[in-house]
Amino acid sequence: MVMCMQEWYCNDLYCRRYGHSGRNILLVNGAMADCSFYDDLASYLSDTYTVYTYDHPGYGRSDEEGKSLVEQTEDIQHLIHAIGSCSVVGHSCGAIPVLQYLMQDGSGMDHVLLYEPFLCDLSDDIRIERLKKDMPVLLKEERYEDAGMALLDVLSAEPDARAFGEAQREYFTKNSHAFYAHECMSMLEYGMDYGKLDGRKIFVGIGDCSAGMPCEEMAERFREAADCAMVWFKGAHDAPYEQYQAFGKAMKELSL
Repeated sequence: MVMCMQEWYCNDLYCRRYGHSGRNILLVNGAMADCSFYDDLASYLSDTYTVYTYDHPGYGRSDEEGKSLVEQTEDIQHLIHAIGSCSVVGHSCGAIPVLQYLMQDGSGMDHVLLYEPFLCDLSDDIRIERLKKDMPVLLKEERYEDAGMALLDVLSAEPDARAFGEAQREYFTKNSHAFYAHECMSMLEYGMDYGKLDGRKIFVGIGDCSAGMPCEEMAERFREAADCAMVWFKGAHDAPYEQYQAFGKAMKELSL
């Protein structure tokens, strides 16, 4: 149940705030998910934090046109300027604009948690190599259903996972247009010198259902490059939604 939620806009980005006391925390969602992906997690956290979420450019209720993930670094900056000092959680490809801002400036960021960051330059997995080879063809031919299946093939899934609601599935469908047009290739082509992040207050998280999947390799290599702490969570790639109570409890224990 969503408690104490307020809606507002930061420039042209649709935003939500949950709770009104405690430290600020900004939750950045991954591919095709609108901010309601975090509704239950944000409500769970709102007794400890003031929680902010938003829809990516071109997503959900945001009026702004779609942007590449790197271009969304500016949105992170604007949000932090509006919110004030905060910790930031970046899920999946949502980790990319968070990392870019952390590298370029990072002012106003306290702790950072990257949950299963989708960083293809940190993977030698044949499934990721196949994805990078096939995706440009699928996008050019507008075979978006096949593109979606190709993405699901490299992400962990939890058996009998909590299903998305009808409204969220509708947003996934709508948001897919912005994702494939603006974000997908920037996600696959992204890379940076992660060693320059050494010493920052970063945690990288992985779900226990993701063992042996590409995201485990990406997380482990990121941990080594950035010299940060690894944290295991219960669940799979969408654990912030599917296992929101366990995920939120782990976040509180980290004292983000």
